[in-house]
Amino acid sequence: MPVAAPAPPSPPQDFRLFISSLALARELTAVSEAPRTWDVLDLATGPSAPPAHLVPPLITELQEVLRTLVRCSARLLVIHRKAVESGQAEESAMEDALVRAQQLLSTGGSAGSELGYLRLLAATAEAVLDLAGDTP
Repeated sequence: MPVAAPAPPSPPQDFRLFISSLALARELTAVSEAPRTWDVLDLATGPSAPPAHLVPPLITELQEVLRTLVRCSARLLVIHRKAVESGQAEESAMEDALVRAQQLLSTGGSAGSELGYLRLLAATAEAVLDLAGDTP
């Protein structure tokens, strides 16, 4: 009876990638499942503008959400590509949304007003989370 030899240990690089992937998954889950993320998005995109004193903290919170999403972009792209049919217009939608997020973070509020910038941040975060299938 043949004895199955154990698989050779994977190289350290594979292990680091695996650990990194788990950490990214945890970050994405934390952002998408945090009630605060959805509360901030509701305040930013609601029919009435949030009170002026809340706009700067909301901007800061949404910038952090987008930074997390951009940092996890490779994982988000893999998740999204597995969820859509190859060749569909949706295939590049996630990539476009992540590029928009990166641009918004690098411009730092050149939308004309703080409220305008806040709404752009919120719309971009909602688009990425929606494309990833994370909605409340």
